Amino acid sequence: DDTSTLYHGPSWLQMDQIVNPSLITVAETESAICQRIVNPQQSYFAYFSEDVLAPDALILQEMDVIQVVILDTRQRIWVTTTSDAKLSTIPEAHRRWRPVSGQMTSQDHKQARSVFAVAQQLVHIAVGIPIPDNNDTPQPRTVDEYGLLDGSSTASQWTYLGRHRTMPDRGGAFVHSYLLKGVTGLPSDYTGTQQVEVLTRDETKQALLQGKFGDARSVATVSLALLS
Repeated sequence: DDTSTLYHGPSWLQMDQIVNPSLITVAETESAICQRIVNPQQSYFAYFSEDVLAPDALILQEMDVIQVVILDTRQRIWVTTTSDAKLSTIPEAHRRWRPVSGQMTSQDHKQARSVFAVAQQLVHIAVGIPIPDNNDTPQPRTVDEYGLLDGSSTASQWTYLGRHRTMPDRGGAFVHSYLLKGVTGLPSDYTGTQQVEVLTRDETKQALLQGKFGDARSVATVSLALLS
């Protein structure tokens, strides 16, 4: 997109399907861009509830998000919280949990890295779980029949729970959800970037009901993991 200076990620917006478009960048970062399409003149594909785009529409494009629910050998679920530096300023009752979470980067996109390879690296960086030695030949990036990134993996400990859009009415990214099973515990030399807390299945279910998971994508990922 010629109007973008920071965001260089994948784009689902097919400009050749709009007659005489006027595209204005409202805001952008390296991981996301919000654009305004003014006066589109023809029907657009059905990412929206109507057959045509509104005369003046905001569109969001961003890097895909990856979330991993970790289930250890004692059937406990690992969640992450706010970083240590911020914990002291947030009352216990207001803290929110989420699965191990991260976002794909422009570099991942340029190198055509698979979603699963990025998920493995995310878990390694976030909570210190090593990437298997046999990962020297990464799984190639794959896409489905619609040209969308596929996060499937044949690794026995990993279950791909699927993907869903975070903002289906405006575009947005997909969140790819995983369940990682059979982890024995945090490494003794743990230096991960995310604060880990351990919950039983019942505690996790209760946390969902109490709104302890602070965003819709985390609620979806944890719920899928509990159901799988």
